[in-house]
Amino acid sequence: MHSRNPVILLVSREDPERSATALFLRQAGYQVLEASTGQEGLRLVQHGPELVLLDVNLADLNGFEVRRRITANPHTSIIPVVHLSANYGTDAERSAALHEGAAACLTQPVDRLDLLATVRTCLRLKASEAAGRSRDSSDPALVQSASAGRAANGKPDGVSHRSPEIAEYTLLHDALQRSRERLFLATKSARIGIWDWDVETNELTWDDRMYELYGIRPEDFGGAYAAWRAGLYPEDQALGEAAIESALRGTKDFDIEFRVLWPNGELRYIEAHALVLRDVNGHATRMIGVNWDITERKRDQIALLKAKEAAEVATRAKSTFLSNMSHEIRTPMNGIIGVADLLKATVLTPEQRDHVETILFSGDALLTVINDILDSSKLEAGMVQVESIPLDLGQLAEHCIELVYGGAAAKNLALLLDVDPDIPPMILGDPARLRQVLLNLLGNAIKFTKEGVVTLRVFMDAPGVDRPLVIEVEDTGIGISAETQAKLFHAFVQADMSTTRRFGGTGLGLAISKSLVELMGGAITVSSRLGVGSTFSLRFPCSVSADQGTGGVCSLELAGKRFLAFDESDDDRRIVSRSLAGLGLRVEWVNSREALAARLRDAEPPFDALLLAAECADPDSIQFACSLPPRSGQSLPVVLLVKRPLPHDQDRATQSALAAVLRKPVRSSVFAECFSRIFGSSSWPVGTAPVTTSLDGTGVPRGRVLVVDDNAVNQKVAVSLLRRLNYDAKVVSNGLSALEAIQQGAFDAVLMDSSMPVMDGLTATKKIREVLKEEKLPIIALTAGALAEDREACLAAGMTDYLAKPVQLEALRQVLDRSVGTTD
Repeated sequence: MHSRNPVILLVSREDPERSATALFLRQAGYQVLEASTGQEGLRLVQHGPELVLLDVNLADLNGFEVRRRITANPHTSIIPVVHLSANYGTDAERSAALHEGAAACLTQPVDRLDLLATVRTCLRLKASEAAGRSRDSSDPALVQSASAGRAANGKPDGVSHRSPEIAEYTLLHDALQRSRERLFLATKSARIGIWDWDVETNELTWDDRMYELYGIRPEDFGGAYAAWRAGLYPEDQALGEAAIESALRGTKDFDIEFRVLWPNGELRYIEAHALVLRDVNGHATRMIGVNWDITERKRDQIALLKAKEAAEVATRAKSTFLSNMSHEIRTPMNGIIGVADLLKATVLTPEQRDHVETILFSGDALLTVINDILDSSKLEAGMVQVESIPLDLGQLAEHCIELVYGGAAAKNLALLLDVDPDIPPMILGDPARLRQVLLNLLGNAIKFTKEGVVTLRVFMDAPGVDRPLVIEVEDTGIGISAETQAKLFHAFVQADMSTTRRFGGTGLGLAISKSLVELMGGAITVSSRLGVGSTFSLRFPCSVSADQGTGGVCSLELAGKRFLAFDESDDDRRIVSRSLAGLGLRVEWVNSREALAARLRDAEPPFDALLLAAECADPDSIQFACSLPPRSGQSLPVVLLVKRPLPHDQDRATQSALAAVLRKPVRSSVFAECFSRIFGSSSWPVGTAPVTTSLDGTGVPRGRVLVVDDNAVNQKVAVSLLRRLNYDAKVVSNGLSALEAIQQGAFDAVLMDSSMPVMDGLTATKKIREVLKEEKLPIIALTAGALAEDREACLAAGMTDYLAKPVQLEALRQVLDRSVGTTD
């Protein structure tokens, strides 16, 4: 190899570029002679430098002329001359320069690594040629070949007379040059800095971009490892050194991110990657790597992280706000609705009753608005989760119809429930959320329908392996325009601006329903015609539960019972027929009073019971049916199907002559209970009949309940509701008092508020379970917190059930029936 400190002559006009190049070469371990003119260069070349870097655009002599004089002189002809020019725009220009004798061509401004690689290559080639001449000096042909094919005047006479090494070098150099140019363009466009570190000599070489990345000038760079380390942000220096050491040991690639501190105090982020070159023994000799500035990306990441953290803080704040608002709003609502409901059950004048019903109606409307706003906020904050538990879809649909019956009856609307018997007895889903969606759709259908029918239909779609479940709510209401249908499921959208004034509502219900349906894996659509009606359709994948229950099959004594029925409504007739067939019973329909009388008189064998729609029969028809002579020694049971409750005076007179009065749409479970009682069978499924409880506070108390609540109005409402359900009640105002009361007396259940002074309900519940060892005592959360996390917190603390305020009588009855029992 050449000497440790080879001498290089740099002939270039005096400017910052020449000074930077000379400094770079000195940092790389070379001695540099500098000349600013051609004449000065020719004088200094006599000192015998190993290489000449020659600018072709000199002030006095043309660079090409200077090179010709160098190569013409026998004492300097073997010195490689590398041309530097800003005008090498094409491969043809470079080829011409090489043909005339240049060892290499570099385009100014010179890439630092390209310059270093060219210098090293030319010096190694020169040393190789010198060694060849020494070995083969006795062979004139080889000596002549080693002279690079120059004629007597020093000019090249063609490539054919060059040595094989020179020819090979020329080809390799051209290929290398083109590759470096492509690499230069790529690194320049990507603003990538390239560095080369000689591990053995500690020489660190940077290209121009590296100086920009570290915010320093070339003359301020020390050219060693320590210079790089000094540029790192103090807290990242240990990280950088550890990465270097791991790469040199071969235990980890050099792929890191670090910060650099510019002299002006600016902080920049750098990403670095490098390759480690090793000798034959595996020792690291060099590292070649790249740097690029990722400051903007890191700033974006930091901003995004801060925005995410801010959003999480806002979400937590929103959750806390929703919980507090729910508690603060529902607490007084519990008093308003609860007391009005209790007042309605007392003896009132017609005017007073009207006032109370107005309070109840307004309270329910306000509660609906509150629930919509809270649900919309929870969905927006991503705080709603759905369950996948076994549910009886038919029973859920019946329950929804039961809940909206009063609203439909008040408008004289017919309600139909059509459940396909092919529906599996138990499917997987979220009963609470599905009930919420159905109640919203049914409530809208009743609200926007002036007359006609509202139908809830449940069925399986077209036959197939994966038959989806379809639920439809159909009405004969005002309908929806095609324009509005396209945006109907957006928040705050109603049919038109007048809709809000005419019908009320927030416009959030359908948006909430859409979000809930999609969370459950389904889809919701609407089809409608103005003035004709609307149909909202829900489609879900039907996931059948492994637990299909015990079924509801009729006993052998009831199987095959025959019924004669009279109803003019085709829909009612179809639905009732399907329900009775599902229970193992048969029904025959007639369409007139005369046909009814004839079939009752002539039927052999006689019918077992008569089903009569009240809207199809006047009092004479009912009396006629009830006065038919007994067959086989028994009176014919008559079951009246009514659309709305009978007037009070007619109810007493009619029920004395009838076996039962059932309200349309008749649920399958109600049919089951009714026929079980009529025919004296005990084989009907347990729990299909509704449980009746006394609502007048009379009779033997069903149990003793501890009410734990700090609000005086809520205490009064809870005690009054419990008395109407025939429960004794004791009241305390905080969790600590509840612990003392439980220690002093026995209770069948506890109604526990969650937020109270002294000791809250969650803490009290944990102590009841852990300290008092009351593991089986039913503790029912009675709280104004209506969020899902409120419920989960109560159950996690050890509570057995949950009631959100305002509490209604029926909801309290159901939860107490589950917790205490239904003994009468």
